Amino acid sequence: MIIVMKPTIRPSDEEVATVAAVATRQPSIKVEVRHIEGATRSLTEIYLLGETAPVRAELFEGLPGVERVVRIRERYRAIGRHEGRAEAVGFDYNGLQFTQDTFHIFAGLCAVDNRANIEATFKALQSVGIHTTRAGAYKPRTSPYDFQGEGSACLPYVFELAGKYGVRVVAMEVTASQHIDEIRTALKASGNATGVMLQIGTRNAQNFELLKAVGSQNDFPVLFKRGMGITLEESLNACEYVAASGNHRIIFGLRGMKTNLGDPHRNFVDFSHVPVVRRMTRLPVCVDPSHSVGKKADGSDGLSDIHHVSAQGVVAGANMVLVDVHPHPALALCDGPQALSLEELQHFAEDLRMVRETYVRRVELASKAKARQRIVPTEPNEVLQLARASIDNLDRRLITLLQHRGELMKTVAAAKVQVGKPVRDVAREEAIFESRRLWAKELGLDRAFVDGIFEAIVEYSRGLQSTDAPTAEPTLTSAG
Repeated sequence: MIIVMKPTIRPSDEEVATVAAVATRQPSIKVEVRHIEGATRSLTEIYLLGETAPVRAELFEGLPGVERVVRIRERYRAIGRHEGRAEAVGFDYNGLQFTQDTFHIFAGLCAVDNRANIEATFKALQSVGIHTTRAGAYKPRTSPYDFQGEGSACLPYVFELAGKYGVRVVAMEVTASQHIDEIRTALKASGNATGVMLQIGTRNAQNFELLKAVGSQNDFPVLFKRGMGITLEESLNACEYVAASGNHRIIFGLRGMKTNLGDPHRNFVDFSHVPVVRRMTRLPVCVDPSHSVGKKADGSDGLSDIHHVSAQGVVAGANMVLVDVHPHPALALCDGPQALSLEELQHFAEDLRMVRETYVRRVELASKAKARQRIVPTEPNEVLQLARASIDNLDRRLITLLQHRGELMKTVAAAKVQVGKPVRDVAREEAIFESRRLWAKELGLDRAFVDGIFEAIVEYSRGLQSTDAPTAEPTLTSAG
């Protein structure tokens, strides 16, 4: 269960302490307070951990400062949307915004090989208006004999040149926790010339100690790549390790799955999962066409597979594209066959911007279509019929809820008898009235009206809980 506090509430405020105190009175419940500095708003959330099924949401819904109570539906508590009730707020980093509504192209070297190639790449990015890149200093490879990047030795000139050419964020894979300290030290020495997004590669998707390490620091956001040989559910649960350790600035990356079903591509392209991840989580979503396809082959239409696959991800709502480019792909020491040349970069960027515009128009079209479906008729008789039908449905739901409440009251009475407690609890009745009055005030309802309703409900509940409970149902009157 997650208690979402109102936007003005901070973790140190009294309202948070009040909610935590109520929560800790529940059996076997632990409390964690988390604060998220999002791009669209700040969130203070109180997590109830343990057996929360018996915990009633009403205990918290009427407390000061509480915006809403979210029942957790997925195992990934922190990154999950929980049927849309948890807000996707994204994050700001080094002057850029990363949300489910933004779009960035991270084009660069899969593995840094020398200063000249980095400078040529960053200069090309600047010329086409791209301010984000990838640069692999630490590169895990299938064979121990393959080139694995320059390591920490390249960090000073990568950061220096990033600052020179206006690169705001460099996505950089880390394979061990000490790499985080090396990056932090080199970045500080450069005068914080740029920003770094730590990348968890597919081979480390379930390296839980590394996930905890990147999650326990908040200097850098994290790009988490889906594990190439595990399910989406397993990857999301692994990504949860980062958020559960304290870092909520995460982007979830799709990079293809390891299976021969993807042949002739290097991996089976999984970009149809873009809307799925956006729906299931709060996270912006990245696609990596280079490692999905594995080679830059042109189609009969003049567009490469890299272009087509990238477009598939972007038109489905991807917020970030991670793509390999190199000044001399044929001479690249890592993944040259899949890298675009610098001469191809402008076309690639223009193509993706056009596709992104198409996605935005698709969203606008869908919004208009749904709005048309919600249009209320203006012909008076039809309006009257629809309104009456809606009132009838609401009344039916009210009666069903009252019946369900009555059954719960019988259960409460039986439990009290078993433990030797008096059936009637005057303090509880007073608390019910007070909390309902608070709800009424928030909704702008008349207090006397709400008091009258709950006086009838409470009186009926007393009858149900007594040994000579009335057999007649309460009388409800309504007009429509």
